[in-house]
Amino acid sequence: MDKKTHIVAGVCRQCGKNKYLSVRGLCYSCGIANRRLAANEMRARQGPIFERWQASMIKSGNKILQDIQLARERKQKLADSQRQMMEQQ
Repeated sequence: MDKKTHIVAGVCRQCGKNKYLSVRGLCYSCGIANRRLAANEMRARQGPIFERWQASMIKSGNKILQDIQLARERKQKLADSQRQMMEQQ
């Protein structure tokens, strides 16, 4: 199987009912309810799901900014060393 889509019978992690479950251990009803909740929170721009998403976006943005700053510093060091070599000749 390429995707994790197999379905097994068992007890739902969320509602506790004995139903067919997704790979994440949720029944179909709970999975749909969670998706709706997430979509509503993202649309409203508030709630724990939105806050977790926002924090990860900020974290990834900070990582990108750090990478850009590091690249600028490396470029500046290279330019400085090339300038020094030209001055020595």
